Amino acid sequence: MLLYYLFADRLIGAFIGDAETVRLGTSFLRARCFATPFMFLSFNMVHFMQAVNRGRESFLLAAIRQIGLNIPILLIMNAIFGMMGIVWTQAIADLINVIISYVIYHRVLGQINKEERNA
Repeated sequence: MLLYYLFADRLIGAFIGDAETVRLGTSFLRARCFATPFMFLSFNMVHFMQAVNRGRESFLLAAIRQIGLNIPILLIMNAIFGMMGIVWTQAIADLINVIISYVIYHRVLGQINKEERNA
């Protein structure tokens, strides 16, 4: 990810010759690099919930990410910032989803610990 971020202009320039397109592509790739850790953490929580037999919470987190956050933020960011807003939508949605995910994670972890003590 760091290499993609640092060399985004060269990477995009290897495939596209138009300077303006390279500039936009560089911005898009760098925004994507920023979003990737948050996306990883979001998916990690969805998979964790599946692994501990919490299908409802797993589905809830996936639905919140796509329907509750990604789509509304996409519409808002497009209306306010245009194309660059669309590019940053994923990072914002996943950052918010990570916060929600870890709140739910701590609740579920508390429930699991309580169930183990009572077993």
